[in-house]
Amino acid sequence: MNKHVILKLKNISLKVGKNQEILKNINLEIYNAEIFGITGESGSGKSTLAKVIAGLERQTTGEKFIHNESYSGIDEKHRIQLLFQDYSASHDPLQKIDSAFNELLKIKKVNPHELFKRKKEILNLVGLSDEILGYYPSQLSGGQLQRLALVKLLLLNPEILILDEPFASQDVVSVVNLIKILTQINQKFKTTIICISHDIPYLIKFCNRIGVMKNGELVDTLIIEKINNKIKIQNYYSDYTSFLLKSFEVLV
Repeated sequence: MNKHVILKLKNISLKVGKNQEILKNINLEIYNAEIFGITGESGSGKSTLAKVIAGLERQTTGEKFIHNESYSGIDEKHRIQLLFQDYSASHDPLQKIDSAFNELLKIKKVNPHELFKRKKEILNLVGLSDEILGYYPSQLSGGQLQRLALVKLLLLNPEILILDEPFASQDVVSVVNLIKILTQINQKFKTTIICISHDIPYLIKFCNRIGVMKNGELVDTLIIEKINNKIKIQNYYSDYTSFLLKSFEVLV
């Protein structure tokens, strides 16, 4: 894994009203082409942190850096993209898929001769046929709609892809297939992936490191070591993280 820091969060806090702190003094470095997981109980602040990184929420204090360059709101170069848990909301039911793709590719000013090649390559990568370009979203299944939302983000060629609860409401086979697709995306495009999920066993299978959040704080960062199909959590972690791991019957 490349140890170049692509994303840095420095003393990030977010307050609502006078006293409610949603995020508390978060410091984090994420490496280029890393797959980084963020977990914690409901209300721990993990999805809010994803929105702060993507620029959809503004921190009250602290700084964010991409390639050591400070940014505040949404990155104007489209280098950070967020796949929402409600991925169906990213599709216009009245617009054919090909038309929606072409609008996105205009943003990146892709050469017209490269349009079809680019669309076909990414559709194939996520296991979708280019035949769906002539479809409306309503003609696709839930799993296909999630992969379609992923394709839309990949067409923008992001350096950082944030996934908010991508494994929610899916069966085990679907999750295993999604992890395989996302791993291929990471390897092919060297995309840095930040995966927000409460499903710790899936994160351990998928990620290089996992940040653990509690009450708006980043309490631990786990290093996941994978050797010969065996998985080890390499570093020390708190009692709270131990409790979470045991709750999911993860051997520690």
